[in-house]
Amino acid sequence: RRSEERLRYALEAASDGLWDWNLMTNRVVFSPRVREIFNDASDNEGVHAAHVRTWNSRIHPDDEPLRKESLRAHLDGITPAYEHEYRLRADSGEWKWLFVRGRVTEHKEDGTPIRMIGTITDISERKSAQNALTRSEENYRSLFEYASDAVLLFDPTTGKVRGANEKAQLLFE
Repeated sequence: RRSEERLRYALEAASDGLWDWNLMTNRVVFSPRVREIFNDASDNEGVHAAHVRTWNSRIHPDDEPLRKESLRAHLDGITPAYEHEYRLRADSGEWKWLFVRGRVTEHKEDGTPIRMIGTITDISERKSAQNALTRSEENYRSLFEYASDAVLLFDPTTGKVRGANEKAQLLFE
């Protein structure tokens, strides 16, 4: 019981959801945290079970091929664990970015995987920040490269030129 309690606290601290997939029946059981990630407003406070088809139907079409390939590599024993980032549609209709990881925990005698357990982490905020940073860098690069004036970047400690746009290069050649 103490071990289960520590696991629960660790998952709560990490803000991760837990899933347990029976590969023979294709039923997946999710912890309550998964429902929170998907804004599930149902009154059921316990674990939630669904068919894997229901989960897969929510995956963004652009992300599905690589997700499927990554999962297949693990199920075939090529990779020691399954790890993948992809978008999944929440109950609210918004796309949530997830980092999903898992591992086959049980096999038949012939080696066929029959059970897989893993975690789900909502990385939507991190992805949003990464996208904003990328857009900002692209805007800066565009302003720098296409400015109608010469632009020089100096290292404040050495005073040396760290960069120059095309106009500056033409001016100082």
